[in-house]
Amino acid sequence: MAQTPVGLPEYENPPINEVALGCRFAPIDGLTIPDVGAFWTSIRAEFPRVEHALPAGDAQGNVAVDEVTGLPWPRVWLLNEDKTRLVQIQRDRFLFNWRRLGSTSTQYPRYSQISTQFFKLFAGFRDYVRERCSPTAPRLLSCELTYINHIEFDGGQPIESSQLTELFKGGGWLTQAPDFLGSLTHVNWTNVYALPHGLGHLAVKLLPAKRVQDDKAIVVLELSVHGEVKSSEEESVRSWMDRAHTVIVTGFAGLTSDDAQEKMWGRI
Repeated sequence: MAQTPVGLPEYENPPINEVALGCRFAPIDGLTIPDVGAFWTSIRAEFPRVEHALPAGDAQGNVAVDEVTGLPWPRVWLLNEDKTRLVQIQRDRFLFNWRRLGSTSTQYPRYSQISTQFFKLFAGFRDYVRERCSPTAPRLLSCELTYINHIEFDGGQPIESSQLTELFKGGGWLTQAPDFLGSLTHVNWTNVYALPHGLGHLAVKLLPAKRVQDDKAIVVLELSVHGEVKSSEEESVRSWMDRAHTVIVTGFAGLTSDDAQEKMWGRI
């Protein structure tokens, strides 16, 4: 199995439920839904399933539209047989997701394996649109890397506020409130941090949820890096992704408590 780069924290049983790598680019003129179908034929043996999804928007909520009809350009999902790997394509975006579905014992394949498959798939898409649409497409605008963690306490029992304070370093601030207020019943917060060297921003989100597969109570901890890339060349994108991965792994270790890392996820 591929390992985490030397020096980064590693866990025997990380709580990672989903990883997404992606690029946003200027809308590709001439790209059509049949073109996505033509590209699909090149990877259909590995991704035999197809679905439609609502288009993803930019930071302002704007979505790419078809220049002829003026209608939103749909997002196409190409999935492997068990739906644990997903390619997402729309007129201005390409993403690849690994997801833990079904059995919660599914082993996380590690970043190096997921990123290798992303770059292989994106290279195939890039080559297709350069031959079909434009020799300079796609012109990248930004990249993103997202890790979604599902954290469970006491076999999925309702989560107490004291457990949340134990989950984070100095976590007491999560439950602090004026005396006149009652007990804390719900936590939902987002912090955004500017990153050095023009890498972009790290967004950290925490919210309670119930796991779809078994309806057990969990806490969702999402860490996502978004930022611009210096060029559209693969070397620049790969460098950005690797640095974003380092930020997320070290950020997770910096936010969560040593006790949680050792007892819940088996930090090595």
